[in-house]
Amino acid sequence: MALISLYNVQDDTKLSFINSPESGMGFQLADVDNNKNMFGGQPRQVIISNCDFILEFESFNNIPLLLDLENFRSKSEKYFQYTKLSIKLNSRYIIPTNLNQNYPPYVYYTEPGEEFIRLSAFKNDKRIGEDGSVIGGTYATTPNDMNVTPSGLAAVGRYALPNRLPAKFVFKITPPPSTPIYFGTVTPNYGLCGGGVEVFFPNPLPEGSAKFITEIPIK
Repeated sequence: MALISLYNVQDDTKLSFINSPESGMGFQLADVDNNKNMFGGQPRQVIISNCDFILEFESFNNIPLLLDLENFRSKSEKYFQYTKLSIKLNSRYIIPTNLNQNYPPYVYYTEPGEEFIRLSAFKNDKRIGEDGSVIGGTYATTPNDMNVTPSGLAAVGRYALPNRLPAKFVFKITPPPSTPIYFGTVTPNYGLCGGGVEVFFPNPLPEGSAKFITEIPIK
C-alpha cells in the first residue's frame, strides 16, 4: 500500500510530540479524529516519525519499505486537517493486571555501567538531547539483541517498525544505577514478524546518558 501523504510537523506540535511517550522504538502511533471524515466510525491512524513527520498510509496491513523520505513530496502540517490527535501508548505486550499501564511487562532496575542500544532512522534523534539526556517514554533494545540485527532494515522487521525507514543509526544508552525500566518482546504487528527485545525507559535520563556510536548498513 502506498504512502498517501507526508507532512512536516510544525514547531508547536513537534514539542507536544517530543513530550509524549513513544509507541515503539522510533515511532508514535496516533489516532486522528476528523469531524469531516469520521462518519461515526473509528478514527483513522497515522505514524509520527522522529516528531518531525506525520506519515499517512492507505493501510497498516501492507506498509511499503521506505529507504528514505527524499523522494516524497512533503506538505506542511497546516494541510493535515484534524480536530484531535491522540498518541497511543504501546499495546503490543501482554500486561500484568498489577501494571495498569500499556508498557512492556517486566520491570527491572539497572546495574552500574549497564548499557542499552537505541536504533533510529535519524541521526538527530529527537528523543536524545544534545547533552546526552534521554526523554522519558523512550524505547531501546539490548546489546545482545544487536547480534541478530545486522542492518537498518533488519531492525524494521525485528522491532515491527511501521515507519519502515531503516533504523541504521546506533546510540548507546548508559542509565544511572537503579534506573527502572520495562522489558518486553515485540509481537508481530504491521505485517512484520517482530521478536526483538524492547526496553522502555519510563523516566527521563540525565545528561551524558546517551551518545551516538556508529551507523550500521541499510540492508
